[in-house]
Amino acid sequence: MRHMGQKSPIFDYFLRGILLIVLL
Repeated sequence: MRHMGQKSPIFDYFLRGILLIVLL
């Protein structure tokens, strides 16, 4: 996995949101 968070922070937050929804 590359540093996607540095290139596109918005995409990183989107992935985190999905993970939070899945976990919850």
